[in-house]
Amino acid sequence: MRVQRTDHPAAAVHHDRQRPFLARRGVIQPRRDRPVCPRDGNIPHFANRNRFALDGHIQYRAHRFRRHRLGQGKATLGHLVNHMLQNRVNHSNSPLMSELDASSEPGADAVYDNLPAVLAALFDSLMDEEPWSAFLDVLSAASSATWATLILTPGAADRPGIILTPGADPSIGQDYAARLFAGDPFTGLPEGKVMHFRDFVSDDTLRHNAAYRAFLTETSSDEVIGVDIGEASGLELRLRLTRDVDQPPFDRDDHARLESLVPHLRIALRLFDRLAADKMEQQIYAGAIAQMAVGMIILDREGKVIRLNARASTLLAEGDGIHLSGDRVTFDVSAHARHLRDTVKAGDLAAPVTIRIERPSGRGDLLLVIGGANAPDYVMASGGPAFVLFLNDPVHPPEISA
Repeated sequence: MRVQRTDHPAAAVHHDRQRPFLARRGVIQPRRDRPVCPRDGNIPHFANRNRFALDGHIQYRAHRFRRHRLGQGKATLGHLVNHMLQNRVNHSNSPLMSELDASSEPGADAVYDNLPAVLAALFDSLMDEEPWSAFLDVLSAASSATWATLILTPGAADRPGIILTPGADPSIGQDYAARLFAGDPFTGLPEGKVMHFRDFVSDDTLRHNAAYRAFLTETSSDEVIGVDIGEASGLELRLRLTRDVDQPPFDRDDHARLESLVPHLRIALRLFDRLAADKMEQQIYAGAIAQMAVGMIILDREGKVIRLNARASTLLAEGDGIHLSGDRVTFDVSAHARHLRDTVKAGDLAAPVTIRIERPSGRGDLLLVIGGANAPDYVMASGGPAFVLFLNDPVHPPEISA
């Protein structure tokens, strides 16, 4: 083994040159008669030139190694990393070594094998009659879980707004919501962080919660991982994956795979919250129009009927001065038909247009109001709403109820 003499003049010069570097690393006390770093006051000039984010003696070894290799014309990052790995036992505390170790740890880059299908199911399911359910089916299969459960609830609620576990007995979810939801110990997880049930809930906590312990024993197991995600509106999403006792336990890759979905789950939760609010507003407006006994007919830019409410269906079915022929609104009086056709053809409406429709039966006239749907151009171009017809029958007064 080669031993370097520290009493030799050359060694003293070398040590003196390294003094600022070693002082900054806390190896020796800095000298006060010159700046710590001669070039940029931050890192030694050779490290600045080589752009390697190394530390301590490894940085110095990298410099010497590169200078040696330059003489042979073979200095590469691959050579340097290999050289470092061969000597890693001496530099276990190096940030570079820690980063290399972390990148090779299990779960570092784990994602679901069918990730595109999982994400497609996540966003597609938001438009389903039962949102989220199809996504939970796909996620359960992708993660080899017995059950995938999703709970949506306002943060401080004592009962969940939605609880879904596809394939499970609905009575189990109802029992959980009624008796156990408020006292569930596996809640309040670090936001966006996947946790295992046994890592979060202590044995002592579970021992004092006999009802929840019995629920786990009867329905599944404590082999559960989960993640909680909050929305600014106060809506909270809780996602849980459960495996039976005879299945392999969740490992670090399973944690990483589920955590890789967190950014997508955040977006899906925001979309769901917006869609739910819009749907509620539509129901309120539709209910108000229905109670006012007003028929509503929605036309596209070509004048074709794409939607109508129950009151409009009734009035058109009577065929008393106005009726539905295929996907077009038609009239007994040709002037009314021409008026509607010209209005639709003109496109943009500066103000609503009103048509009084005489009924051959002798009952009171109908009032038809034509208004624009105020939809974006790209919606109208794709066959979306362009015009709204409001049809009022004065013979049937509004039936407003509390």
